[in-house]
Amino acid sequence: MRWAIIFFLVLLIIFWYGKKLSDEGRLSPLLIKYLPRESAAIEYHWANLAALLNNRAAACYHFDIVISTFSSSGYLPLALIGRAEVYEGFDRKLAIEEYKKFLQTYPDHPKSPMIIRRLELLEQ
Repeated sequence: MRWAIIFFLVLLIIFWYGKKLSDEGRLSPLLIKYLPRESAAIEYHWANLAALLNNRAAACYHFDIVISTFSSSGYLPLALIGRAEVYEGFDRKLAIEEYKKFLQTYPDHPKSPMIIRRLELLEQ
């Protein structure tokens, strides 16, 4: 039981420190430097987690990292969609612009029909 408590405390400290680094914007450069192949996925999922927790600034920050740094990654189109979804919550016009940019760049993407439908709903 004692080891379980120690293990839990160590995990708690690791997650707290990771969040602190992320909030200060110091985690992304470390990820890119030491985990270059996994960084796009980590940043993308971190952005989704921030969006789920309604932390728009952090979500946009991490989506922007994916968009600006990992332009050849498969996570780029998903990050564009994610950023537009975050924008929907506070700036409808900006969300519409982002969705249109996505459709211009990725017209044949599997999520394009969903984006077209979403645009129709937003433009009503």
